[in-house]
Amino acid sequence: MNFPVPAEWTEARDMLLPVVRRATEPAHAFRAEQASPENRLVRRPLGKYLSELVMIDLPDVRMYINHGHLKQWGVSSRQAFEAAHNVLRDYATSGLKLRAEYKLWHLDAPDGSASSRLALPGWLDAFADQVSGTPVAIIPSPRLLLVGGMDDDGQLARLIDIASDGFHMADSPLSPALYISDATGRPMPLQLSPVTKRHLRVQANLRELCRRVYNEQAEQLSPYLDVDFAPCEITTNEETGETSTWCVWEAGSRPVWLPETDFIVLRDNDGDWWLPTDRIERLVQGVWDSTPAHPRRHQARWPMEETLRKLKACSEPR
Repeated sequence: MNFPVPAEWTEARDMLLPVVRRATEPAHAFRAEQASPENRLVRRPLGKYLSELVMIDLPDVRMYINHGHLKQWGVSSRQAFEAAHNVLRDYATSGLKLRAEYKLWHLDAPDGSASSRLALPGWLDAFADQVSGTPVAIIPSPRLLLVGGMDDDGQLARLIDIASDGFHMADSPLSPALYISDATGRPMPLQLSPVTKRHLRVQANLRELCRRVYNEQAEQLSPYLDVDFAPCEITTNEETGETSTWCVWEAGSRPVWLPETDFIVLRDNDGDWWLPTDRIERLVQGVWDSTPAHPRRHQARWPMEETLRKLKACSEPR
């Protein structure tokens, strides 16, 4: 069904809103893009596993803006994002209240998309005087946004639990990760020092998002690209409770797109070789290349024997 979109930018710009979604949402986007480049949605990365998109708020429906709309209006994607931000800023804190039972700030957004506030640079930083320590936000679903302080252990524990439970229970899950602001005021995943009390839970939440997004990405792209896609997996150290992401790089003639994981399992006739990704980046130059996918994957070609020996020498026992 087609809905009438304003033909003129002067009318359309006041109807735009930013929205935060997983990088793989909406699921049909890549398929639509194959039919026509103009169907490519207006989006940009928001952290490693999320995207910021633009919607237009029509009388009967909200719909994503694509590059065909930009062409019709004669504007750039940057102008579309700026206009959407300007509209949202007018009521960016509407519905904000302190939830006494959680001791957390809760945004009950009138537009039904509370998570969109994190797309506004500096929005989260504004809580610096309202919470203890660095402001931390969760967006387990598009409609739920809670903010607490990193130095309040009780608040941090509640944020971790609600982020995980809310993500797994939501009809439209968004992210189980916790977020702070980067130097530009944009959200970035919280990563705590390994010596801190809540490190393992925060780490596990982020890795769960990593696995989900990479595996959704593989499902969406594989019908259109003549490559293999390595799935992202998670393993947990039974002694320490620490989680790690990993993928398999298997001997073969076809290129394989590898997700960015903590470990790469090099698999050949001699067995599995667990390679810490940060330790082998120099060795794989020339046999894998970055792709334009978001989140990023590397296209890998099976290495020659000399490189293979060097890689196996970096492996960790399992």
